[in-house]
Amino acid sequence: MKKQKLQFNLLISGCGGITFLLLGMEAMEIEGTELRQPLWVLLLVLWGILLFQSIRIFAAAEQIQQQAGRILSGNENARIYVHDRGMMAELSQTLNDILELLQKTSIERQRSEESQKRLLSNISHDMRTPLTSILGYLEALRDGVAQSPEERQEYLDIVFSKARYLKNLVSEIFYMAKLDAEDLPLHPVPCDLSELLRECIIDFLPELQRQQMKLQVEIPEAYQSVYIDRMSIIRVCSNLLKNAIQHGKAGGIIGIQLVSEEKDYIVHVWDKGPGIETEHLSRLFDRLYRVDQARNSAAGSGLGLAIAKKLLEKQGGKIWVESVPFEKTVFSFSLPRS
Repeated sequence: MKKQKLQFNLLISGCGGITFLLLGMEAMEIEGTELRQPLWVLLLVLWGILLFQSIRIFAAAEQIQQQAGRILSGNENARIYVHDRGMMAELSQTLNDILELLQKTSIERQRSEESQKRLLSNISHDMRTPLTSILGYLEALRDGVAQSPEERQEYLDIVFSKARYLKNLVSEIFYMAKLDAEDLPLHPVPCDLSELLRECIIDFLPELQRQQMKLQVEIPEAYQSVYIDRMSIIRVCSNLLKNAIQHGKAGGIIGIQLVSEEKDYIVHVWDKGPGIETEHLSRLFDRLYRVDQARNSAAGSGLGLAIAKKLLEKQGGKIWVESVPFEKTVFSFSLPRS
C-alpha cells in the first residue's frame, strides 16, 4: 500500500447527552495495521460510556422498583425519587404526578362515598320520624284515644301535616336527583328580576299576615334585565322567604332587597331570628346538613338550600349567608346582568 496521509474527523455521541469530538487525527504513512490502534481506543471509550450509562440506568431502575414496592404495600403517601438528572429523573417525576392524581381521585371517591352514606342516613332519619308520628296518631284514632271531635280533628291535622312534609321531602329528593343527573333542563329567557321578586312576595302575604310579621321591601321600580330560567329562580326566592318567615321572630320583621352592581344583581333576604353560629355557615348548603333544631323545623326538608345553590351555579350565580346570632341573618344570591 502506498504511503498516504489520512485526516479523520469523527463525531461520537454517547448516551445521556455525552459527546466526544475527535478532530485532526493524523496518521502518516499508514499501512493496514496502522489504523487499528486509534479505532480500538475509540471502541474502548464508547464501551466505557455505554457501561457507565447502563450502571446509572440500572441503579435508578432499582431505586424506582424499591420505592414502588412501598407504594404497592399500601403507603399512598410514598413517592419515587432517584439520584439522577437525566431520563430516569423525568420518568420518576411523571410517575409521581400520576401518583398524586390517583391519590386525589381516591380521596375524592372516599369523600363522595362518605357523603352518600350521610345523605342516606339523614334521609332515613327524616322519613322515619314523621312516619313514626303518623302511625302513632293513626293508632290513637283507631283505638279511640281521641274521644272528642276536637281531639280527633287535632290528630288528623297533625297526620296531614306530617304527610305533607313527607311529600315535600320525596319531591325535593327526586328534584335533586334530576339536577345531579343533568336530567333537568333549564329554559332561560329575558325577564325583569324586580317583577319576579314581587311575584314571589305576593305568594307569602297570607302567611306573613298569619304570623303578624312585617316585610321590608327594597326593590327598584326600574326594569332589571336578567337572562334566567324563571321557575328555578322563583324556587330559590321562595325557599329563602319561607326560611326567613320560619326562623324570624313572631310579630317581627323580615326583609328583601335587590341591589344592582356593575356585573351582577344581588338579592338579600334577611330575618332577625336566633341566627346561625359561624362554624356552621360554610356547610349550610350541604344536603340535609343539620345545624340545630332552631333552623331545621319539621316544615323544611333540609334540601332547599342545596337545590338553590345548584340552580344558581347552573346560571352563573352563587349564594352565601352571613349571620350574627340573635341579631340578623342574611341570605344573599347573585345573578349576572344581561
